[in-house]
Amino acid sequence: MSFAAFHFLRPEWLWAILPAAALGWLVLRNRDGDAANGWAKLVDAHLLQHLAISGATAKRSLLVPVAGFAAVIVTILAIAGPTWEKSEVPSFEGGEPVVAVLSLAQSMNANDLTPTRLKRSVHKLRDILQRTQGDERGLVIYSDAPFVAAPLTSDPKVIEQMLPELSTSLMPVLGNRLDLAIGEAQAMLERGNAPSGRIIVIADDAGNDPEASITAARAAARAGFEVSVLAAGTEEGAILQTADGRAIASQDGQTFITHLSKDELEQIASAGDGVFTMITPGNADLNELLPLGSDGQVAAGDRQDFQADTWVDMGYWLLILPVLLMPFAFRRGLILSLSLFAAGVVMQPGSVRADTWDDLWATPNQQGQSAFDEARFDDAAALFDASDWKASADYRAGDYASAAEGFADDNYNLGNALAKGGQFQEALAAYDAALEVAPDDEDAQFNRDLIAKLLEQQKQQEQQQDQQQSQDQQQSQDQQQQEQQQSQDQQQGGEGQPQQQDQGGQQDQQPGQQQEQSGAEQNAQEQQGGSETDQQEQQADAGKQDSADEQAGDEAQPEQQQAEAGDETAEQTADAEQAQDRDEESGLSNLLSDLLGDQSGEEPQEAVEASVPGAQPINQAVEQQLRRVPDDPSGLLRARIRQHYAQARARN
Repeated sequence: MSFAAFHFLRPEWLWAILPAAALGWLVLRNRDGDAANGWAKLVDAHLLQHLAISGATAKRSLLVPVAGFAAVIVTILAIAGPTWEKSEVPSFEGGEPVVAVLSLAQSMNANDLTPTRLKRSVHKLRDILQRTQGDERGLVIYSDAPFVAAPLTSDPKVIEQMLPELSTSLMPVLGNRLDLAIGEAQAMLERGNAPSGRIIVIADDAGNDPEASITAARAAARAGFEVSVLAAGTEEGAILQTADGRAIASQDGQTFITHLSKDELEQIASAGDGVFTMITPGNADLNELLPLGSDGQVAAGDRQDFQADTWVDMGYWLLILPVLLMPFAFRRGLILSLSLFAAGVVMQPGSVRADTWDDLWATPNQQGQSAFDEARFDDAAALFDASDWKASADYRAGDYASAAEGFADDNYNLGNALAKGGQFQEALAAYDAALEVAPDDEDAQFNRDLIAKLLEQQKQQEQQQDQQQSQDQQQSQDQQQQEQQQSQDQQQGGEGQPQQQDQGGQQDQQPGQQQEQSGAEQNAQEQQGGSETDQQEQQADAGKQDSADEQAGDEAQPEQQQAEAGDETAEQTADAEQAQDRDEESGLSNLLSDLLGDQSGEEPQEAVEASVPGAQPINQAVEQQLRRVPDDPSGLLRARIRQHYAQARARN
């Protein structure tokens, strides 16, 4: 602290000490006199001396007026603003606000500028945002009517995030009313209480009514707002086409050529006291629209480096003394009362003391809101008195059953809670109830269609699972029948071999009989040779039987191995299906969290399923179906535009 720099920021308030001192002196001077004169009129003189207050009692009675006088003096000093140190603060204030007016007429799809007039205009608009860094900027888009895409803001990201979504297909009605767009930009600047500003029109013609556009630019200039024009296109022109690049032709197939209305746009810039320039590949066009340094303004890149020193007002520290002295102005025994109160608070249990202290400064709903903002959703649910806020906290905490009870009167949020809990049928009914109240609620309709698709996919999956189980059972039965048939075939093969041997013996005996019938000339040696031949044939038949048994055994082994391999394959298929089910449940849970706006973070799937009984199984086909939903980043802006048009029709 440097006392050499000590001074008062508002020293004129020090003159108030004089009347305060005079008032205090009068109060002290007349305090005893007034009391004595008042009693003298009512009490005898010999009794008055017994009623007079003097001595130590009189000195003690001065405590209240002296404390009050000191509090007044210190308050005056605090208002005067004592200070002795400085602090640095940014000294640069943004320049004039800038509002860009961008045409979304069909002619902006022409490709005489690469890639199209609209895309080149969007690139230039991004450069304008960078050039006007630190200023307030707004964006108005128009076709048959203007629409405020972004009100005045000092954050360029608000508009930059919107630029990739700009397309002529956003506007539901064809048209080109530049005059209304200039008037909307002027109204935006007036609502922002801007004494001056700039309106930059980015278009290829003067609209359906050029004279009205010139009049609107002249009116904006009279209000203090400069209207400049950045022309998009060439005088040679190009074929008129749609946003997707298809040429627009008449019934006889003749195409249309759209040209740049340079003369009319120059008249608009002249009427608006602004600048006219055409889009160029470099920065020459921006240097004409927003020159740097030529008018004494600071370049955008240097604005953040300017700092200024300002004195810090320390008067608030002096207010502590009046706050401490104010209790003495009330009643006697206040210190004792405060001591007893403090002792009672200290003697309470710690948790009760904490709750009492919090309740002194905030209501339960305010405490719950604070916990909700800090992502302590369980604590917030316990603190909230309002049922809707309590249900929201339960929803964020993952307690979807409690959230569903709290959202009983709010069908849309009830549907979200039931959907997150896996109760899709109940969620579908809740969304239907919400749409009965608000048929135009796009969020409820989208969620309702999503849940309907989920239910349809689950039904299809259940049917597929039933069919798969039936096929598995049928294959198992066929395999058992095949094994039984093979066993029967083997048994029949074992019984058939002896029969073949018997038949073979009979066939062997027939030549012997024929030989016996041929004549009696056969001798004993021939009979002995025939006997030996029969024995060799029987041995050969026995060898054939052993070979057949071995071959049957060899054929049975591959069939057993094939059966075992089929069992292993079935087990692996079952394991894969279980793993797939687990992945599907996790995938759809995450997907529902994104779609329904869950910001509570990741939670175990088991906890979600346990929170709501009757949760339905989730399949991967549903997730794949949801991934096929087209991503439409311009949906929000398109919805805002549709709502704007609907409100305009309702007013008319």
